[in-house]
Formats: sequence, C-alpha cells, structure tokens
Amino acid sequence: MQTKHAEEELERFFNLSLDLMCIAGFDGYFKRLNPVWVRTLGYTIEELLSEPYLNFVHPDDRSPTTVVAAKVHGGHELLRFENRYRHKDGSYRSLEWVAVPYPDEQTIYAAARDITDRKAATEQIAKYSRDLAAARQAQAEDASRLKRLVGELEIRDLLQIVQAGLGASGAVQNIDVISAKPHWVELLAPCTREAVDQIETVIQHLGADLPESVVDSVSSAFKELLLNAVEWGGNLDPDRKVRIACLRTNRLLMYRIADPGPGFTLDDLPHSVLSHPDQPFEHMRVREEKGLRPGGFGLLMAKANVDELIYNEKHNEVVFIKYLDKER
Repeated sequence: MQTKHAEEELERFFNLSLDLMCIAGFDGYFKRLNPVWVRTLGYTIEELLSEPYLNFVHPDDRSPTTVVAAKVHGGHELLRFENRYRHKDGSYRSLEWVAVPYPDEQTIYAAARDITDRKAATEQIAKYSRDLAAARQAQAEDASRLKRLVGELEIRDLLQIVQAGLGASGAVQNIDVISAKPHWVELLAPCTREAVDQIETVIQHLGADLPESVVDSVSSAFKELLLNAVEWGGNLDPDRKVRIACLRTNRLLMYRIADPGPGFTLDDLPHSVLSHPDQPFEHMRVREEKGLRPGGFGLLMAKANVDELIYNEKHNEVVFIKYLDKER
C-alpha cells in the first residue's frame, strides 16, 4: 500500500509538472511522457512514442543531439543542452534539457523546458539594442557632419569678412582659401599688415572653445610671426603671398607660416632683441636708426608663448605648436 501510494504521488507530480518530463530508452524511443508534451508540440502521446525521438529533432540539431545522447548512455549527466523539436504545425520549439542516465535500466530520465518565447524575447531585445546603437551612431555621425559643416561655413564667413576688410582698406588682392576645414585652415594671403589684422580673427575663432590664456598666447605668437613674414619676407608687397596653415587636433594646435623671401640669419637681425642677448635694449637703438616701428621682441615673445618653434634651413618658413593636454 505504501509503495502504491508513493507511485500515485510520483504520478501526480509527473503529470502536473510544467516542464516536459520523459523517460527514454537507450534504443532512441520515448517510453513515457507527461501531458505537457501534447500542449507544447501538438502531437498525441501515442504519436510521440511511435517513432524515434530523433525524428522530431530539427535536422541541423540531430548530429549534436546524437553526440550528447551517446555521452549520456555512457553514464554522463546532462545539464543545459539545447535543441529544437518540430511542432505538429511544422514550426519548431526550442527546448533546454537536463538528463540523468540509469545504465542498468537502459533508460534516461530527463526534463526539458520550452525556451522558445524566452529566446525570441532575448533576440528581440538584442535587435532593439543593435538598432538603438545603430541609430545613436547615425545620430552622432549626423551631428558630427553638421558640426563640421557649420564649422566650415563659419570659417568661410570669417574669410569673407577678411576679404571684405581688405577690399575696404584698398588692398585689391583677395585671400586664396586652400582649405577651410575646422581642423585645417590653409590660406594664401597678401603681404600686407591689413591681412595680418584680419586673419587674426580667423585664428582666434579656431580656438574659441579653448581657455582664454591659450587663445591669447597663440594669437600673440601668430601675429608676431606673421608680421615678420609679411614685413621682412614679403617686403609688404601686396603682390606677394604668404602661405599660412592652421591645424588643430585634440592634443595640439599647429601653425605654419611660409613667406616668399630668401630667409634670414640672426646676423641679419640687428633690430631684434635676440641678436643682443647681453644688451637687451641695443636693438631699440638700431630700430630707431633704421626708422623701424617700435618692437624687436616678436621672436622672443613668440618663443615664450608656444611650446615648440621650428624654422626651416633658410628661415623663411616657421612652424610652432601649442599643446592642449596640459591645459585641460
């Protein structure tokens, strides 16, 4: 009576389980199934017991199912194996298995859980995540393109202002725009002081988002070096051009100024303070004798305001760099 009562309890547990419960033989046939199989796959119990269970498995999953079944027959317990079973309507349901073998009985006790809806939800969430990431990437790219376009338009507007200013001052030569990207502005400008004053506006705009101290130091160095280029390299001749390149990255600002002159040596600069390291005011006397404007501190100030300053061999082209890392 006790044995019969225990069997009845197991029968109730077997039939009431929400999982797909089964006993399968080593011969590849189901021996016993609970009612959940009927609700999950649409077949009757008799139909499921009448042919090898491998016939219900998706063709692509039969080989791995056979391999796993062989391991279970050898005495290995199975945890979290997944395959697909065919529904009577032709669709497939994804099942996740656990199984325990009893070799002496030539049987396998197993339970499976239908994870089809869970997998579909997971895949849908993954798709939404991919779509969202793609949309955000597209939005970021659009914003970046718009920012570059706005930057280019702003720079071109500034250059038009420069050209208008030069025209108003009587200088007929326009500034030739070689490049007008926000990270790379390159110009050919006439060798006039008016051009220097007007181009300085563009240079300041390139660093509008930087600390004021950086903008001031770079603008000061740029103006001094450009003045030297147009005055001494171009002899203030509006028919001659000075080439200017202004480059910007996340880490630095770099400026290149190439004048049309033959270059110079320090021996050619008695009017500069650099030529009189031991007599810092001697250059002022020289400038007065030559009738030059007050100054002579340009190169010294430029070196003090930037991090790197390099001349080419002829000294008619200079590059200077201002690093941004330490300013942020």
